[in-house]
Amino acid sequence: MKVLHICYTDNIGGAAKAALRFHYALKKNSIDTTMLVYKKTLNDPSIIEMSSFAEKIFAYLGFYFQRFLISFFKKRKGSDFSIMCFPDKGLVRKINKLNPDIVHFHYLGPGIISIKGLSLIKQKIVWTLHDSFIFTGGCHTTYDCLGYQNSCGACNYLNSEKENDISKKLWKKKFKYLHDYGNINLTAPSNWMKICAESSSIFKNKNVTCIPNLIDTEIYTAKSKVDSKSFFGISSDVKIITTGGSNFEFDANKGMMLFLDSLQYLDNKNNVEIFIFGTKKEGREIFKGFTLRYLGYIGSQDLLVSLFSASDVVVVPSKQESFGQVAIEAMACGSPVVAFNTSGLKDILEHKVNGYLAQTFDVQDLAKGIQFVLSNDLSENAFKTVSFKFSENIVVNNLIEFYKI
Repeated sequence: MKVLHICYTDNIGGAAKAALRFHYALKKNSIDTTMLVYKKTLNDPSIIEMSSFAEKIFAYLGFYFQRFLISFFKKRKGSDFSIMCFPDKGLVRKINKLNPDIVHFHYLGPGIISIKGLSLIKQKIVWTLHDSFIFTGGCHTTYDCLGYQNSCGACNYLNSEKENDISKKLWKKKFKYLHDYGNINLTAPSNWMKICAESSSIFKNKNVTCIPNLIDTEIYTAKSKVDSKSFFGISSDVKIITTGGSNFEFDANKGMMLFLDSLQYLDNKNNVEIFIFGTKKEGREIFKGFTLRYLGYIGSQDLLVSLFSASDVVVVPSKQESFGQVAIEAMACGSPVVAFNTSGLKDILEHKVNGYLAQTFDVQDLAKGIQFVLSNDLSENAFKTVSFKFSENIVVNNLIEFYKI
């Protein structure tokens, strides 16, 4: 069996990290696997970069053409909206040259392949739903919009009032090429995402298989809490509350403002320090009586493990997650998680057992959850959840069996 993973990057962002973990886990199981990316950051010969001049130009043009088109929607919720419309024969030729049995797509940037291009691939396609993009009119995060269950248009994300807007046109293209396309096989990292895809107008006739993201529990494992706190210059009697994630400061979906709003409801401001990662900002500041320590972007796995090991609670205040990568990373290091009772996080957290599921977007209850976890030792339960449900050996065997179907 020969597998080709395709992702925009090899190690930046949740989807890329998930793809990379699948890639390495398959290698450990003697599967012939290669990763094809647009931006390569790791020195690994099994990861190939799309580096020809034409590929770079198409990706560059695709990115700026996409930004140009959505710039007309001045009241849009963000820039998390993608258009796959550029030529695709270069990637198809590359795929054919590598000649895999399975082409596994994870996350695509603009300019790499078009929707029509997907239908030109002859090999078996597996698409993991790290977000909602493939079954919507362009948005990656649907929030409370259910337009994808019909035909999009008058896009809620773009704050558009036109029925035949760009989201409707993109939906039509996806419906045309993917609705009856039998060669695409969908996996979802959570039951929530599986239900979303199966209720979409594009994939309502398809069965989606739930295969969660995995984690290497030999890498993500608890270090000494005392030593880890000491590493960050914190004494053992100080409680550390940690939050963050990829692009945490700028992606409204990650819920940074919800977390900050919740701090006013925390009773204890003494002997508490708050760490925030995944931000451009670095350094300390006082906020509502708390010391906030901004750690910037963390690229080192070892540093992230030290951070989670030092933490007494990790807060994942996202509005929507297809899975919850930060949650399982923290739990593998013995840190219980507080999150809202929403989306893919419901597959990971068991209320008051391995963490706390706050009422959806209720910042007062989020604070209550933080207090609960700080007052109750849930570390062992958090680790056991990851070990039994999301460890590498368990999940990769399910993926291999799915490939064989």
